[in-house]
Amino acid sequence: MRIKKAIFIACVIIFCMYGLSFGAEDPWKEIVNGTYGRILCIKMIEGIDTVYVGTEKGLFKSTDSGKKWSKISIPSNISCVNDIALKGNNIYLLSGNILYKGKEEKNRFKKIKTPVPHEKIYNIECNSQILLVAAGGSVWSSDNKERSWKKVFTQQSINNGDIEEEYAEEEIQPLPAIRDIDIDEAGSITIATPRSVFVIPPGENPRIDIGTEGIPASKIRFVGKIGANIFLATNDRVFAYSDKAGIWQPAFSKMVTGDISVIELGAGSEGNNILLAAVDNRLYKHKIGILVNDMRWPDSIQTCPSIKEVQMMAVEYAEVSPEKIKNWRNGAKWKALLPKLSVGFSEDSDDNVEIYTSSTKSYHYSAPREVDHSWDVDLTWDLSELVWNTEQTSIDTRSKLMVQLRDEILEEVTRLYFERKRIISEIKGSEEVSDHKRIRVEELTAYIDAYTGGKFSNKIEE
Repeated sequence: MRIKKAIFIACVIIFCMYGLSFGAEDPWKEIVNGTYGRILCIKMIEGIDTVYVGTEKGLFKSTDSGKKWSKISIPSNISCVNDIALKGNNIYLLSGNILYKGKEEKNRFKKIKTPVPHEKIYNIECNSQILLVAAGGSVWSSDNKERSWKKVFTQQSINNGDIEEEYAEEEIQPLPAIRDIDIDEAGSITIATPRSVFVIPPGENPRIDIGTEGIPASKIRFVGKIGANIFLATNDRVFAYSDKAGIWQPAFSKMVTGDISVIELGAGSEGNNILLAAVDNRLYKHKIGILVNDMRWPDSIQTCPSIKEVQMMAVEYAEVSPEKIKNWRNGAKWKALLPKLSVGFSEDSDDNVEIYTSSTKSYHYSAPREVDHSWDVDLTWDLSELVWNTEQTSIDTRSKLMVQLRDEILEEVTRLYFERKRIISEIKGSEEVSDHKRIRVEELTAYIDAYTGGKFSNKIEE
C-alpha cells in the first residue's frame, strides 16, 4: 500500500508546478487528423478561436478552434509554410529560406528582403508593431515596414558548425543556434537557445538570463508565453518557469504517440489558456488549468552518495566505461595470435575390372573397390596484425563516439547532482521549506535516476 501511495504522489509531482498544470477533466483533443500533411507551424490569435496551421501542403485556417478547417489560397510558388507571423492585417509566411508578406483576402504575397540574405532563417515572430527574424545565431527586429533591421540578440558562444557536429552522428536534422523566439504585445522578447533562455525587456533594460537548469537543454525546441509565464518544450515534455521560485518545473509529459514537432500557447475565447501541440501530421489541443499540491518532505531525500559514486553509476548504466574501449583494443590486438583454421576432406574411389575373351570363351572379373579418404587441417597466422589491423580504425571511430557520449552524461549528471545538493543545503538552513524547492529536489532525483537506472535512489534508501 505504501508503494502504491508513493507512486501516486510521484505522479502528482510531475503534473504539478507552482499552481499551474493541466486539468484532468479536459483530455487531449485531436483537432487535425493528418489529412493536411506534416504540420510545420501553428499560430493562434489571442482571445478568439482562430488558428492558422502551416504544413507541407500549404496554409490552413480554422475560426472555431479546430472544428472546421479551410485552405487559404496562397501563390503556387509557396510550396510549404515553415512559419507564420501575424501583424495587423498582414500575414508573414516563411517558406524555405524566403520570407513573404501579404494579405489573406487579396492572395498577394511579396518577398521581403531579410537582414541576412545568406543565413538560413529558422523562425519569425511579431506583435502589432515589431517583426522578429531568427537567422543563424542572431535575432533581428524591424518596426518600420521592413525597411531597416536592428540586431537585438546574438548567441556568440554557439555557432552552427558546433550544433551540426553535435547531431551529425545521429543522422538527423541539425538544430539551429536560436531554437525559438517569442514576443508579447508589450515588446518583451523571449529567446530560447541550447544553453539558456533570455528575456529582453522593452526599452533600454538589460536582457535577463533565466537559464535552463533541470532541462535537457540540447533538446529544447520551442519557447512561448502565456501572460507572465514562460514555457519551454522538448520533443516530449513541456516546462514552465516559476518567476517566484526561480526554477523550471515540468508542466506535463507528452500523452500522445510520436514526437512533438511544434507547440503554440495562447488564450482562447473563453479566457482559458490553451496549448496546441503538433505531432507529425496531427494537431492536439489541451486547456491549462489549476492544481494545488501539498507534499510531505521525506527525510531520506537529503542524503546522497558521493559525486564519484554517482558518476560511476551513470557510466556503468550507459555502458560507456573506458575499460570497454580498452578491452576492444586488447581483443583486436591479441586476435592475431589465434590462427585461421580451415579443415578439408576428400574421398577417392577406384573400380578394378578384368575382362578376358577368346574364340571359345570369355569372362570378366571385378576386383573389390578401392576407396581412399584424406583429411587436412590448415592453421594460418598473420602476425603483422599484432602491430596493426584494420579493426583498429573501426574501434577508433566507436571510441570517439563513446567518449563524447560519456562526457555528455558525466557533465549532465554532475550538474544535476550539485544543483540538487545546493537546494538541499538551502533547505537545511531555512526554517520554512517552500513546496517549489521540495518538488525541485524530487525532480532532480528523478533525472539522476534516469541516468543511473534507479541506483541513485536505491543508494539513498540504504
